[in-house]
Amino acid sequence: MTPPADGCERQEQEALRDLERRFDVVRARHRADPPIELLRAARAGVLPEQLQEEVSRHLAESAWSRALLDGVASEEGVLDRDDEARLLVRIQNGVTKLPRRQFSWRRMSPPAFAIAAACIIVVVALLVWRSRSTGTEEARPSQPVVATAAPSPAPAFHLKLNAPAVRLSVAVLTWRGAGQQSRLLTNLKPGLDAFKSGDYTTANAELSRLAGTYPDVFDVRYYQGISRLFVNDVSGAIESLTAAERAADSSFAPDVAWYLAVASERAGRVDDVRKRLTPLCRTAATHAADACAALEQIK
Repeated sequence: MTPPADGCERQEQEALRDLERRFDVVRARHRADPPIELLRAARAGVLPEQLQEEVSRHLAESAWSRALLDGVASEEGVLDRDDEARLLVRIQNGVTKLPRRQFSWRRMSPPAFAIAAACIIVVVALLVWRSRSTGTEEARPSQPVVATAAPSPAPAFHLKLNAPAVRLSVAVLTWRGAGQQSRLLTNLKPGLDAFKSGDYTTANAELSRLAGTYPDVFDVRYYQGISRLFVNDVSGAIESLTAAERAADSSFAPDVAWYLAVASERAGRVDDVRKRLTPLCRTAATHAADACAALEQIK
């Protein structure tokens, strides 16, 4: 009988295909294992503490990794693709040299089985390591190192920005207007509700919309100005609070002075801050103590 061109009979070809399937199973099972370099470093005890602990624990639990490490411990070189191909041919040739028609892994002698197993371990290890290395290199393209400057720290302000409790002025409670203006309290509600809930973006939008209809109403301009402080619109806050100052009654004057000082400090106008805080410090009104304390710090 003429032997096949590849030197293998049908039984041998089936055995090789079965072996290849086993390679695939082993490769998939150990795809996430640490690479051999990491295993060697762990056995040498030269890894950082946490990594050393993790890889050593893996070695203690994985007989496969220990066998792989023992099998390549004396091999310092790395096989290239040609070496791998020659090793695979050697395994296949070893299979074809077994007695034909009597091929069986179970009938192999212990030395022959041990040699074949060692070859399989080395080949599978090389395939797994090369596959993982290639995948890692493709998944992690080299990136240029770009030096980034540390973000500048936020400026420290002496005057804290805290939201006041919402209260209405006497003027708005006694407001009497014609037509649409008679609905001032109803129109104020969405903006003030947003302000009370801490939604200053919505509060600013609602109150800014009302400012066109009620440009000189204290409550609209006052809470609009504070909302703008919270959304970091300092210039807009100064404009709104200045309008509120012109319409404020005596009960709100200390509050307006304080928030104008807060806005002035955030705008970098130190002279205006002292101008607002100095008379406030001399009173017994709200924010007086805070004003005096701030004057000691602002130079």
